[in-house]
Amino acid sequence: MRRVNMPVCQNCNYKWTYSETLKRSVFIGPNGAKCPDCNEKQYPTTRSRQKWGVLAGLIPVLMIIITGMILDFAWPVALFIALVAAILVITLLPFTFDLSNENEPLW
Repeated sequence: MRRVNMPVCQNCNYKWTYSETLKRSVFIGPNGAKCPDCNEKQYPTTRSRQKWGVLAGLIPVLMIIITGMILDFAWPVALFIALVAAILVITLLPFTFDLSNENEPLW
């Protein structure tokens, strides 16, 4: 089985925990996030941001479209599916998180 790695601070090599990564990956902005160990700013890599875009934009939409094609459902069911997709995306976000000492451009 493949072991999934959490992000590592590029300054002090501290390996972030899942909960630390989850908290910071959901709320990280253009100003970066501080390392829980050394308090140095860390920024998501360009590749991380691209993964987030795919994960946050594509998965929920595909889940709704595919289940909508298979099942004929009303809007409350679509809302429930969107909620489940959002929870799934937030849960998976830390696994796409890579760090850099510099704020890299989006593209």
